[in-house]
Amino acid sequence: GAPNHQPYICYHYCPATNPADPADPADPADAAGAAPDAPGSRGATAGMQALSVGEGLRRVYMWDTNVESGNGGPASEPRWRLNEHLVGRDVVQLSGASFFNVALDARGEVHCWGTPNQEHSFEFARSRKPKLLKGVGDGVTKVAAGDDRLLLVTSKGDVMQWTDCDFEPSLLPELGGLRVVQIACGEAHALACVESGALYAWGKGEEGQLGTGDFADTDTPEHISLDEGVLVASVSAAGQVSFVLTADGRVLSCGNDDSAQLGHGPVNGPVKAAEASADLEELEIDMEKVCVFNPVKLPKSVDRITHVACGASHGAAISDDGRVISWGSPDDGRLGRPPVARATFESHRLPQVIRDLSDKDISQIVASSGHTVGFTSTGGMWLWGKVGPELYPRPVKVGGEALADAVFLHGSATEWFTLAVAAVPSPGGTGDENDDG
Repeated sequence: GAPNHQPYICYHYCPATNPADPADPADPADAAGAAPDAPGSRGATAGMQALSVGEGLRRVYMWDTNVESGNGGPASEPRWRLNEHLVGRDVVQLSGASFFNVALDARGEVHCWGTPNQEHSFEFARSRKPKLLKGVGDGVTKVAAGDDRLLLVTSKGDVMQWTDCDFEPSLLPELGGLRVVQIACGEAHALACVESGALYAWGKGEEGQLGTGDFADTDTPEHISLDEGVLVASVSAAGQVSFVLTADGRVLSCGNDDSAQLGHGPVNGPVKAAEASADLEELEIDMEKVCVFNPVKLPKSVDRITHVACGASHGAAISDDGRVISWGSPDDGRLGRPPVARATFESHRLPQVIRDLSDKDISQIVASSGHTVGFTSTGGMWLWGKVGPELYPRPVKVGGEALADAVFLHGSATEWFTLAVAAVPSPGGTGDENDDG
């Protein structure tokens, strides 16, 4: 199974203009993230912009999806809890880690709160109720939560970092003037892509997750060399794994490959099922390959990718024609496709389409260590994997009376909670109103 305590990046609902800088005609991150979107494609931003929802109706809801607690209810009737402290904040991005959650509102203000796991030293995450983060300057446009840090992108494209040893965030001078457009945090590493399409990484590198060609750590952002002409549009990270989405719609990956989560394929060609170890950790891993970014081997029928999400032991992506692809560990239903008898090892290790979602119009995905959530362009929400005591090896639609009429806009997924921003016609009476996590 996958290790616990893994942070995950999620993508945010993008208004037509940057809320922190109304004079700016477009958020640079939207421009970069939209690079893979061709006419007729179904990128996450385009899909969600089609939903016209009054900001006064948008609310943040929490669902306890922790495997150990089992208090959140099944997907058919989840016990959603309204986060009353964020009502009226118009949250445009959510991000979470093992120890805290972060909400970014349309005014560029950042709100943080802790999870039931109190094994952390972040001052801002000691409260179980969202608190406004001080000392971050004027206008934050992106946030990313990691187990050992919090990253913020300012309206000028600079990056502020707050580690568990800091009393206040500090600017990263190595990224100054580069105009960062996307950020992501793994368990103990971070990624950033800049307006020019260049990639930077820093933090722990023991599994090759920095993509530097070795396994060394680096405390400061380091430029990562990719093949000539490759431009990075967005980044995603979890555990000791890194994904990048290129401007031409490819996915590159590096880092821990003990569950085939890099999607690179077998080291020595086809492996018969009878010859393959049942324990993927015992399979041979090409250590020279995992410490540099290499392409995820997508199905031949997939032209290009518009969205990617990273879990600690699995990955998921959305193609330009709206199909969802998954790869990595099949444990606990993480891949969203039923197990089948396979003649070769590739059918497990290489990415495959989740056929049950082919007609669901999924436009965004977020992943935790144990489950994945997909948001549709029409406001629906689907889930697969392990949630509380429940196992969903195939995607199921998240239902329930509490938010039966809700339009789900975007969210985040961690080992503790699934969070969603939803528009509800009548916010009152939507489950347990006590939001103490």
